[in-house]
Amino acid sequence: MQIKKARPEQAMEFKEFILPEVVRDQSFNRYVYYMAIEDHVLCGILVLDPLMIDPEIKSICVSLSYEGRGIATLLLRYATYDYMSGITMGSNPGHMIAGFMADAENEAAIMRVFEKSGFTLLEKGGYYRATLRDAMAHKTQMLEAVKARMEMGAFVSLKNARPAMARNYLRYLNESGIYPITDTRGLEEDITCFGIKDEKITSCILFKKEDDGTLYNQFVYRDPDLSAVQDVGFLFAASLSGAVDKYDKDTPIVFLAINDESEKLLKKTIKGATKTETSLMYELDLSSLEV
Repeated sequence: MQIKKARPEQAMEFKEFILPEVVRDQSFNRYVYYMAIEDHVLCGILVLDPLMIDPEIKSICVSLSYEGRGIATLLLRYATYDYMSGITMGSNPGHMIAGFMADAENEAAIMRVFEKSGFTLLEKGGYYRATLRDAMAHKTQMLEAVKARMEMGAFVSLKNARPAMARNYLRYLNESGIYPITDTRGLEEDITCFGIKDEKITSCILFKKEDDGTLYNQFVYRDPDLSAVQDVGFLFAASLSGAVDKYDKDTPIVFLAINDESEKLLKKTIKGATKTETSLMYELDLSSLEV
């Protein structure tokens, strides 16, 4: 088994081995691609973004024919040590992060691969699917409450947010290594919402509309120093408010709960939602490695 680096144009020839959202990513050409090859056959690909404050594994995939042979672990270790080889001696290498979605069939396997490679589980949440009709059942009081808060300026949709404020906040998320996003392109402006305090954005819920019409929650974040957990519940409700004003009530919507706390809140807020996938966020302390 050989691990080789590939150029972006080479990796694109095997895009079926890369998550679709990574293939569509505007930063595709800056990523580093590692290919596992045996007897001239491609067995798997790992994609690494080395330019974030904390390097991030964007995608890892192994051919079904080669599963169970430790190829994902081999790719992880090779990419980790290759990245470390480029770090200036004596400097702090920081952490490597990886976030993935897993269904019931592959969740245990993904967790085993990362934990075997020295990664620590930071957050475990889930994606919950519902129709707008189910999600909004018996939510009249909540809608009225969140609309009142939006009128007071406590929450605002991307459509109604000050453009510079929204752009600067997304740039902050990207530059701080919190979430890889640089601008508002591709976000659904009516249901992407921000929490506001003292004229500053302190929380957000980001949505995109998928090709099949599903409204997909990409990311949820609250500043741990400035926002109460209840703000996340109102963010969910603010997004629903924007969605029901624009879309048919049979439109599917998927919410992300990033940890146990927000998962409990989501279940309480959106009672008609069904869990479809688990979200996993892992971290590796690179300073603990011996190179």
